[in-house]
Amino acid sequence: YERFVVTRIDHFYLCPHNFSALDLRNDTIWIPEGEDWGGYTDRHLVVGRENLLDALDIIPQLIMKPFKFNPNRHHNTERFIKYVWESKNLTVKKFPR
Repeated sequence: YERFVVTRIDHFYLCPHNFSALDLRNDTIWIPEGEDWGGYTDRHLVVGRENLLDALDIIPQLIMKPFKFNPNRHHNTERFIKYVWESKNLTVKKFPR
């Protein structure tokens, strides 16, 4: 597969979704607008094959570099995901719901 659509098991994405039209070049991950709470939503994403593991593999950052985690800056999942994806130089773009 060239692209993957990853959705949390407790999330239903009911909006029209033409994910095959999203440009995944340049290490781009696409997420829907909203539900970001100061970071990036963990509910739904579209990612290319070459960035799939980088997008999903966020826990090692917390385990291997616990002192980089700042509870004042990363006090929720969305902010921590933003921190990890930015540290991996991933580009995040948003599409409308």
